Amino acid sequence: MAQALLTTVGIGLAGLVTTAVFGLLGTNVGRHVSFGIFSTLVILLAHSMMMFYLIGKGKARKKVFDAFLRGFLGIDHLFEITRFRSRNLKR
Repeated sequence: MAQALLTTVGIGLAGLVTTAVFGLLGTNVGRHVSFGIFSTLVILLAHSMMMFYLIGKGKARKKVFDAFLRGFLGIDHLFEITRFRSRNLKR
């Protein structure tokens, strides 16, 4: 998921750079405006998805830690969940 979000932000930034080039050249104003609107929407979508992703990730982490503090999870289970999540981040 993180790779998809970073790729989307990169595509949006490349679109904004292209938009700036079209604007500085001044040859095709319609293309400049359409690229600008499209790139802005792509970046807005990426940032919105990133915000919800990070909120969900934080809530999941809090639920696991709360379960550990209340005694529903043992320390070995907490380490196992942490190791599993860190292994998935390295992919």
